[in-house]
Amino acid sequence: GQPRQNIARRKADGVLDVDWNPLIDGPVRSISIDSTGAIYIAGTFTTINGQNRSGVAKLTAAGELDSTWNPDFHGFAYCVTAADDGYVFFGGSFQVTPSTGYMSLVKLSGADATPDPQWIAPIQSGTPYSFAIDGDWLYVGGFFQTFGGLERRNLGRVSRTGAGLVDANWAQQTNGAVHSIARGAGDAVFVGGGFSYAYLQPRSGVAKISRSGTGVLDLAWNPVLDLEGISRTVATDAAGQVYV
Repeated sequence: GQPRQNIARRKADGVLDVDWNPLIDGPVRSISIDSTGAIYIAGTFTTINGQNRSGVAKLTAAGELDSTWNPDFHGFAYCVTAADDGYVFFGGSFQVTPSTGYMSLVKLSGADATPDPQWIAPIQSGTPYSFAIDGDWLYVGGFFQTFGGLERRNLGRVSRTGAGLVDANWAQQTNGAVHSIARGAGDAVFVGGGFSYAYLQPRSGVAKISRSGTGVLDLAWNPVLDLEGISRTVATDAAGQVYV
């Protein structure tokens, strides 16, 4: 096998792309690719290809570090998602100049890495672990107790544009951390994590919730999983099947 440092790329046929080889000195927790092919990564690393990068970075499609994209970022990140308007969201525990103090969620320009001055992060304490974009909404899952000043345990929905207004009506919660979110077919969104209850109903680390209204838990969808730990990843396909 070919050695790789915390990230690799496979071709469509599954063969390792031997020419694509960024050198990253720590774990990569999340990857998101924007419409231009730029690759954003989040993790607990400090250097890429010998250049200082603290938890977030932008790579070119060829695997080179984008030296012009370098936010004044100190800390680590667990999740990233690139939106279609040129902005990128990162979640973790970090400090980003010009803000003061540590924060958990930030919206950065994909062009020059500056924070969006109008968008107010809904989490000031706690840790986001997962994102999902649904139109103008950004779903955020993690481990937190409040979201935009409202009591929201581990799951919330916020506008990804403007001032970042929290959806006060969508009020689903879990009793443990949410590690993954995936939009499903129709009105569904699926979440996975280290929880045993979703809105007071027993669940084995996965749940199906409506995207509309108040975020109603689907009582009929309740697979019993023998999970020895945490459901860290949930994904859906075009046929409506759910992978855990």
